[in-house]
Amino acid sequence: MQNQKRKIGVELEYPVVDNNSASIKPSDTALIWQELKSRGWHITKDYYPKKVISVLKNKDRIDTDWGAGLLELALSPSDNLHQLQKKIQQRFKLIASVAKKLNFSLLNYAIQPKTRCSGAHLTPKSYYFLILKNLFRFKRKRENCIRTNCSIAANQINIDADIDEVVDAVNIFNCFSGLFIALCANSPIYQNKITGFHEYRSYLVDSLAEHRFQYRLGMPRVPFKNLSNYFFEILKINPLFIIKGSKIIDIANNKKMTFEKYLQGQNWQGCTSAGEIMKINPQMRDLLLVQKFYWPECRLRFAFKKEARLSAFLSIYKNNNRLIAFCRKNLKKLYLEVRSCAAAPQGEEMASIALSLGLLSNLSEAKKLYKSLGWTKWRQIRKNAIIKSMECEPILHLIEKVLLIAEAGLKLRNLGEEKYLLPLWQRLQQKQSPAIKVLQMLKANH
Repeated sequence: MQNQKRKIGVELEYPVVDNNSASIKPSDTALIWQELKSRGWHITKDYYPKKVISVLKNKDRIDTDWGAGLLELALSPSDNLHQLQKKIQQRFKLIASVAKKLNFSLLNYAIQPKTRCSGAHLTPKSYYFLILKNLFRFKRKRENCIRTNCSIAANQINIDADIDEVVDAVNIFNCFSGLFIALCANSPIYQNKITGFHEYRSYLVDSLAEHRFQYRLGMPRVPFKNLSNYFFEILKINPLFIIKGSKIIDIANNKKMTFEKYLQGQNWQGCTSAGEIMKINPQMRDLLLVQKFYWPECRLRFAFKKEARLSAFLSIYKNNNRLIAFCRKNLKKLYLEVRSCAAAPQGEEMASIALSLGLLSNLSEAKKLYKSLGWTKWRQIRKNAIIKSMECEPILHLIEKVLLIAEAGLKLRNLGEEKYLLPLWQRLQQKQSPAIKVLQMLKANH
């Protein structure tokens, strides 16, 4: 893909707190939706029980993540970083003004700093209810999942990619996730305590991965060999529900069910959120749902054309050459989602976006750096970065190399976008992630 043709989108998350610095709850979020509706935004409701869960305008979406106290801006793709920055500034100004009117505050921080979240903070969305029901048999583990996911805030970066580069790109961004974390760590304080981790957000996520979320989260165990191998691995995931029209259907009663088994079968039985028993047959669009149940540091996002046939996909997806040919013919969109970046300090949201776009625009050089170390070493770098971010002296030279590669990639686009890397260069020069600055500020005030 020609670098200048890549579109870039982003999902930015902000913890929202009340006057006591506590996370807001669903009843508070309802006030935000009503205020945005009065400003021309269109409300959308969940499948069941039909509660408002987001607002839409001009292809941009504002919603909440797991936690009602995590407001998310999901912005439609832009042609370049300059356009995207303007849109971020406009939308942030909007939600900041809404929050101020309602006596709430938005935080440029990667975790709820004070509140130990519970079910009272959970966004009333059937998607989350079914994940909790079907992945966690025991109350304590469900509560741990709620506490984690209702607390953490990240920036997810979406960038168009070509079929020939996506597997290398997924492997590279997963390996570089430790470097991204070192640069962007922003959650050292949780429940009003110093945690001992510069990126406590990632530590909590990894803790979930040790249980029923295993292999769905964090950095994959091994690199993907090719596109066929990517699909082969993600289709091992068990589907927690299926969406048909306006109905969300629970089919997770068969614990040995995988997406592959579901897609190859017929006449499955499931139960809607409203309690209705339904017979369902797989369709091509059901393949897209696997993306809802897989959350590594970097993943593919894709959609197929209406004319694409599930039977054709199932007959060829284990053959890489035939799968690539099928995708070339039938893909409607294909992009990377980079998920390793913490919510950013105000005014520095563009830095991690520029880093991601620059690396993808200079993938051949990024691949050389990725290949210079083994997968196990990259996993260890990530583990160390979660604890100490840029206090990990041995990885600073790797961070410098990554920034140089990204800078060169952005210069290839010839749009002057390399300027957005400046906050990251400053962090490297000062050897300070946002987390280190937070801890220094705390120390200075005591």
